[in-house]
Order: sequence, then C-alpha cells, then structure tokens
Amino acid sequence: MTLRAVMTSPPILVSPKATIQQAAHLMAESGCGFLPIVEHGKAVGVVTGRDLATRVAALGLSFEGIPVSAVMSSPAIQLNADLDVDTAGLLMLERDIHRLIVTEQNGVAIGVVGLSDLAGYIADKDIDKALRQHADGASPGPSPQFVF
Repeated sequence: MTLRAVMTSPPILVSPKATIQQAAHLMAESGCGFLPIVEHGKAVGVVTGRDLATRVAALGLSFEGIPVSAVMSSPAIQLNADLDVDTAGLLMLERDIHRLIVTEQNGVAIGVVGLSDLAGYIADKDIDKALRQHADGASPGPSPQFVF
C-alpha cells in the first residue's frame, strides 16, 4: 500500500505571505493542526498549531501582519505519494515526525499523512505497534534499529 492510498487529499495549503492570524484562522476553521506552506505548488515549510502557540509567544510576535513564514518549520519533510506505507512509517518513527507532506514526482504537494493514518497498514506488527504508540503520544520504548 502506498501513501497515496492513505493520505488526506487535497491538503489545506497556505502561502508563506499569509499572516500568522490567517493561518490560525484557517486551522480553526478546518479543524487541522498542520498546514503546508506552499509557493508555486511546492512546499517550502510547515506550520503547526504548536508552532503558533510556542513560537509566536516566545518571539513576542503579533498574530496580525506577521507572515506565517516567520514561524514555519523549514525545510518541510516530504515523501512521494508512491512510497510504501512501511517505509514511510519507519522513517517517521526514526525521525520523530508525526505528520508530513505527500508529493507527486514533480514535488507538487498533493496530500498530508500522519502517523495515525498509517496505523494498521504497516506489515511489520512490531513497527505498527510502535507507530500506534507514538501517534498516541506514548513513548514506544527503546527504538529498535531498522535498515531500509
């Protein structure tokens, strides 16, 4: 199974020029906590609800008039839509990534996938169990060493 089969698509996207307030409003309106920041169809970063809560406050920024690019995480972690879910899940566990952007071969963002989207689709049951625990916020314990 590939990421294309389990991703959320189309993704909710925002321009790097959008304000922090616009991004926060979009998150609240759509019920999502993860926005790819996209320029010319390609992701240049991401912003999460946590980014808004912590970075805006830590930097003493206003929600008005400041571009979301000031608080985005960059570069954005992206995987090709045709990558298998096992490889993606393993990569997400190893790099402690909860959500990432799914792209076409040409790099255009077409979806978003989170750990919980992959749960139940991972062939290796030990990896699937660790992935589920990580998605729930629990520590999966010592990280096993995996080789692709």
